[in-house]
Amino acid sequence: MSPPVSCYVLILLLCTAAHKTSAVSDDIERNVDSFVRNILSCRDVIGLSVAVVRMNETVLLKGYGSTEPTADGQEVTSDTLFELGGLTKSFTATLLGYLATENG
Repeated sequence: MSPPVSCYVLILLLCTAAHKTSAVSDDIERNVDSFVRNILSCRDVIGLSVAVVRMNETVLLKGYGSTEPTADGQEVTSDTLFELGGLTKSFTATLLGYLATENG
């Protein structure tokens, strides 16, 4: 069984956050584009938005794919709203892990 897409996105954000911003932003976008296209083609994902932020500076803000699996779907942009559903559980668990590390 493969990990959920939220794990991939979290890993992607953690890995790309280590890059320097200005000079490397094109490289980050190329890497993210490649990674997301792979997810869209290999997984049951029709669209997603990605934000990469480093030191309070937005390095990349971009949408990929479609809002619906049918031809009626609109193109996903950085402003597209998504329902979170059960995704907040993984965010909460990650936050609790950070807090436990800081206070432990």
